[in-house]
Amino acid sequence: MYNKRATAPTASRPRTRRTRRTRKGWQPPMDPVHHMDQDGEPTNLFGPSIVDETRQAELRAFIKEREEMEELAQQAAAAAAASADASAGFDGMDFDDDFVSTPVGPSSPQLSALDEAASDNDKVGDRPTEDGLDEFEDDFEMQSDIREILGLPPLGPNPETSSYAEKRRSFFGRFRSAKPHLVQGLACYLTSDLLGRTCSRTSCDTPATFKCHTCMATSTTAHIFFCQDHAILHQWNNTCHRLGNNLDKPPPARITKGSVVRNKKIQCCQKAKGGGHLMHLHSLTGIEQVMLVQCDEHYDCTEVVKVLIRDFGFFPSRLQNPTRAFSIQMLALGLKFRSAGVSYQCSAEVFMGDDFKNVRRLNVYEPYMDAVRQYATVMHSAHHGLFTNDIERELGLVMQQFNQEWCLGMDVCPACIGGSSPKGPLAHTMDGFESANKKSVEQGGGGNHGVFEFARAWFKQTVVTDYVRDSSKSKAGKLGCEAQHKAGTEGGSSNGKDVDRIIHVDCAAHGVVHRIYDAKGGERLIYADDVMNWLMTFGRVVIFGYDIACKLLSHWHHYGLWTTLSTAALIILFIPGMHVYAHGKDCQCLFGPRVIMGLGLSMDGEGHERVNATLSRSIGLTQRETTENREMDIVLVVSHHNQGKIRTFAAWTAGKLALASAGLKGLLALTPVVDELKLEESSYKNVVARTTDLRQRLLSTSGTGVASTRESLRERIDAIARTILAVERHLKSAPGTKMAARLKSALSSSFVAFYRLAAEYNDLDPSKPSLNFATVKKELVTTSETMDSNNVKLMVTLYWRHCEDVYHHLNYLQNTIDYFDNRARTYWRKVRGLLDIDGTVGSVILERDRLALLHIVRTRVLVESTYANAARDIFEDSVGIINRDHLKQIGDMFSAHVSYLGGQNMRP
Repeated sequence: MYNKRATAPTASRPRTRRTRRTRKGWQPPMDPVHHMDQDGEPTNLFGPSIVDETRQAELRAFIKEREEMEELAQQAAAAAAASADASAGFDGMDFDDDFVSTPVGPSSPQLSALDEAASDNDKVGDRPTEDGLDEFEDDFEMQSDIREILGLPPLGPNPETSSYAEKRRSFFGRFRSAKPHLVQGLACYLTSDLLGRTCSRTSCDTPATFKCHTCMATSTTAHIFFCQDHAILHQWNNTCHRLGNNLDKPPPARITKGSVVRNKKIQCCQKAKGGGHLMHLHSLTGIEQVMLVQCDEHYDCTEVVKVLIRDFGFFPSRLQNPTRAFSIQMLALGLKFRSAGVSYQCSAEVFMGDDFKNVRRLNVYEPYMDAVRQYATVMHSAHHGLFTNDIERELGLVMQQFNQEWCLGMDVCPACIGGSSPKGPLAHTMDGFESANKKSVEQGGGGNHGVFEFARAWFKQTVVTDYVRDSSKSKAGKLGCEAQHKAGTEGGSSNGKDVDRIIHVDCAAHGVVHRIYDAKGGERLIYADDVMNWLMTFGRVVIFGYDIACKLLSHWHHYGLWTTLSTAALIILFIPGMHVYAHGKDCQCLFGPRVIMGLGLSMDGEGHERVNATLSRSIGLTQRETTENREMDIVLVVSHHNQGKIRTFAAWTAGKLALASAGLKGLLALTPVVDELKLEESSYKNVVARTTDLRQRLLSTSGTGVASTRESLRERIDAIARTILAVERHLKSAPGTKMAARLKSALSSSFVAFYRLAAEYNDLDPSKPSLNFATVKKELVTTSETMDSNNVKLMVTLYWRHCEDVYHHLNYLQNTIDYFDNRARTYWRKVRGLLDIDGTVGSVILERDRLALLHIVRTRVLVESTYANAARDIFEDSVGIINRDHLKQIGDMFSAHVSYLGGQNMRP
């Protein structure tokens, strides 16, 4: 595949020059002949001599001379365009605009121009030495490797303009030509556009003087153009419709015979008579003032507010004597904005601000916030069927039968929680998020004035004993590299904060948040103890990921907790994939997710970091809020995050199963060369035992010897080569223009680092064959021709890791099906029963309201059945990916009371 390296540039073969990209833009290549030290010897192209200040003037002079040379060469090339010699033989190199070159042929006029320019350069330094040519050949080889990975021709002409660029040019060209027509159409839409219009009302031929912009935007069949009389009537019959004439002025108000302006009245019932109090209605299209009228029986405003929501679609900012109400559409958008990280003030200014006053001065900012939060609470109750307090109490008893009363009214992970008989282990991680703090009142933070019940359900209080604070024992001993990490430290300072951070607990596979703690005094180990105590109540195998799992295990051993925990359940601890590299070799062997059996290859445990990234969009806004508002805003973001995970769960799982299936097929394609029965006869138990033994032997030999420089370099070279191969796979997946550009830049940097280390490696022992990318790639990419006994063991282990992935994801699919089926059979059936008009709960609900609530129940059941059916389809398509006996072996290992899986975190 890489035979072209044998024909690297020589004296008889023309060469291309490569440019390097710097912060200042494109610069010409730096010829090795001009990189000399004080003794006149060529320096390493990648060494510190490049940045030596004493060489800068010489380099700038060389750059200027090289630019003149390239200009001469380009002029000569243009003059010899018709020459057959210039058009034959050598092709220019191109690297997607990152590399440019000047084609030079052995008989072309460019050669004489370059030779003439080179004769002047002889005054600066000597001609290229043999070492300089070798370095240049390595540079050429690096470019060839890059081009091969990118799928570019080895040495070809500049690629033609991409189809995407052509489409974009066509797009802008059409837009420029059509822009005048677009401006004209928009002008007619925004203005009254009354020319030739007549009143839309039946039997009225009067010329139209007003246009309803609200009806124009929402309907193509409604009456849009009106005469003045009908415009007044239309505005009276519709709420917050915006009408305007040629001057964009609204029609005059409706008045009585005595010339008194009439206000629309919203009555709680037919008994409501007389006057009331005024209230402003805010919608996306305008503002309108109405009068709320209530009878003596409904003096608390509850009924009139219900009418306002039900019959007019406006939600009040408060229940007692409300003065402002906002349209449901506005509040729904505001809730989505806040869940996505947009502040209340930003969304309020978008909806209701103007160029002269902000929403705070308009006195609508605080009412708008209160309305959004109350709307969120009501929507949450409707989403979970918590229609009345009695129904909520009864549903709590139903959930308690399945040990799920803790998640009543929460969006939890159906794949991990499961139904009445969940399958597989329960995998969770926890992490602290320091930015989610709350300032004390003295430091500008808000107070505590109440609580939103559904938000409080997410925030938990610890219920376990604080062993560190209450015990008289000395500080727990060390394990591995625990002393390097601040997490788990006791007695942290609050520094003027009521809350230092939040600690959230998420399922390890899907990143769905299940618990939140307000932590004060640092990320103390009592929170991990409380999480483990909660996980133990499920009676399942526990996989627990924590950034300081090493310190947590030491803590459990020191206070005698490990014996109790390990006796009650099979426990596997791990450190999430991104954090484990901050630990020492011992911790990586004991807790690394890529070396511990039982986790598969897709569980990296970094879902909590993705939650932090979601929270970070707006978490700064919560630091000075009141306690109840802060909790509400955090829960809104977390709930929105969870719902997105649940909606995309089936597609995500299908992708993970496809990756596992592809990995298994790749391994099975290698087995005929070794022995077709190797994988079939292999035992999961033996593989776990062998892997555990290998890790423990690594621990016992750590620190006993120091790797040689050559071995250390080879490890680094292999790591960079794996990165290059990973980038190659990403580029083949069509990542997009911007991402592809970043990947290509990373690819170029990786190759530079690779060849720098390869040069060091080859210089250590010149007697051995030189190492290049082709050799390293051949060793890293195992094929059927390169299989040996060591590779067989590794491939068998890798096979079982893929099988673990399939095992977990099939269990997740089954749990999802059972979870939603169980909710349909028990949870929602209970809600429907309680809404029965003849029941004790349903008797206080009007028939109109009952039918509406039943419709919501049917809608939620339909949505959840869609999730279950999607999971069922994927499960049926994937159940035959691997041998059922192998799935059974993995299941037996997880269900065994004494299993090799449970001792993987222990030292030998």
